[in-house]
Amino acid sequence: MSKVRLSKAAASRVISFTDEAYNALTSNVRAMDSRVNSQFTGMVDPALKRYAELSEKLQNTLRQIGTNMEAISKYCRAVMRWIDDYGQI
Repeated sequence: MSKVRLSKAAASRVISFTDEAYNALTSNVRAMDSRVNSQFTGMVDPALKRYAELSEKLQNTLRQIGTNMEAISKYCRAVMRWIDDYGQI
């Protein structure tokens, strides 16, 4: 049976990666919304309403992803504390 090796460095990298990924994701979504909204400025079109609905769904999904990423970070912090507490034994 294989062993799983936990390290504080690995947990720290996961925290950094999740933070970076979430920040990049939210930044890209904001940029996309801004560009699309600037194209629809002054326009009355059913596509705009549909885009707004899809954008709202995207924002909700983004919140769920953020919650999951925060849970991953929280777990990694717990792993780091566990390593601190029991790694000295």
